[in-house]
Amino acid sequence: MEVAGIRLVWHTLVPGRPPHGLGLFVPENPNDVLESFTDEEFVESDERMPYFSTLWPSAESLTRELLRVPEAWNGQRVLDLGCGVGAVGLAAARRGAAVTFLDWEPRALEITRRSVAALDIPDAEYVAADWREYAPDLPFEKILAADVLYEARNIPGVARFLGKALRPGGEAWIADPGRNHAKDFPVAARASGLTVLDPFVLPALDHGHQVTVLRVQRPRESMSAK
Repeated sequence: MEVAGIRLVWHTLVPGRPPHGLGLFVPENPNDVLESFTDEEFVESDERMPYFSTLWPSAESLTRELLRVPEAWNGQRVLDLGCGVGAVGLAAARRGAAVTFLDWEPRALEITRRSVAALDIPDAEYVAADWREYAPDLPFEKILAADVLYEARNIPGVARFLGKALRPGGEAWIADPGRNHAKDFPVAARASGLTVLDPFVLPALDHGHQVTVLRVQRPRESMSAK
C-alpha cells in the first residue's frame, strides 16, 4: 500500500485483541521521507521537518499507557495534537473517545486514515492545519501529544493552544523524552492560565528512553468567565 508515494507496512505496536492490542500503518522506510525533503520545502514549511514518518518513543510509550489503563473515555472529544501516524489517537479511540487527528502534514493524516479504516474506528475527524492557527469549533475534554516540545519556539505556542482548545476542567497530557526545552513548559502553561498537575513517568520500554507525561488542566472556574 502507498500514500503519496510512501510505501506503508502494517506495524503491530501492542500485540493482542482489542481494546488492549493495537496495530497501525507506518512508512516502510521513514528515513526516505526525511531524506527526500528539499531545502525549498523546508523553507516553505516554516522550517519544519516531516517527522511524521517516524513512530517516536514518546508516542509508543503514551500509546501503551492509554491501552493499559482501564478508564473508559466513551464519547469524550479528544485531540491528538501533532498526530503523525496517529498512534496516540488510535489508542484513545480504543478507549471509546471521539478523536480528532491534527497535523500540519496532509500525508500524516492520509496514513492515519488508512489505519482508522483498517481498525474500523468510528467518529474520527482529520484536520490538516498549523496548530498555532487552528481554532476548534468546540473545546476538547482531553488533548494528547507526544514529543511536540522539541523546539524552544513550540513551548509558549503549545501552552497558549492548550489554554484555548481545552474545555474548562479538561486535561492535556504531553509525553516527552526529556528534551531540554520541556523544562520550560510548566512556566509557559501557568502564563496561559493553565493549572500544572503532577507529571508521571511512563514504564520503561525497549526503546530505552525515559518518557515523562507533563499534565495540565484548564481551570473549571474559567467556565464562568466565558
